[in-house]
Amino acid sequence: FIVNQTELAELQVSSLQTTRLAALGFMMAGVSHEISNPLASIHSIVQLMRSEPEPDAELIKLGLDNIAPNVKRIIDISRRLVTFSRVGEEPRTVFPIDNVIEESVKSFADGSGFGEIEFDVVPDEKAVVFANIGPLREVFVNLFVNAAQAMNGRGRIGVVTRALESGAVRVTITDQGPGIPPSLAEKIFDPFFT
Repeated sequence: FIVNQTELAELQVSSLQTTRLAALGFMMAGVSHEISNPLASIHSIVQLMRSEPEPDAELIKLGLDNIAPNVKRIIDISRRLVTFSRVGEEPRTVFPIDNVIEESVKSFADGSGFGEIEFDVVPDEKAVVFANIGPLREVFVNLFVNAAQAMNGRGRIGVVTRALESGAVRVTITDQGPGIPPSLAEKIFDPFFT
């Protein structure tokens, strides 16, 4: 038998794009807040520098020392958003899974709007995987967002990574939410189900 699965593959890509865009839209409110903080800081120092007819070297240094890290912060936030929103086949590479977890925690913290969520991360430097970085990052960010929503924006998320003797890697994520009701457990992998 030959089965043409072109439609199924196209539907999966479309579903992935829709899910990413929905998550991206949710994160935008938090991102605008995160970007406004460094912009406000830059604006303040520029106003201070402009208020002096001839700013001295110390004030110029203070201004540049304030502006540079804030601009870098904005660039980092925008890069993570671009990376998160990409769809397509990324090449598989070998990398420590904890690198992606660290990026995902940072993306979540920068863009989710859940400022009262704290993370307990226990890495394992031996936990190395061969995978696509983008989809893994998306999985972790979505898990963090779901956990934060379940905890009403307050609580702790635990992430423990372990390299197993079999060569597999286990990542355990826990939160202080109510858990998934048994009646919904079978639906968690359905497209668009939250």
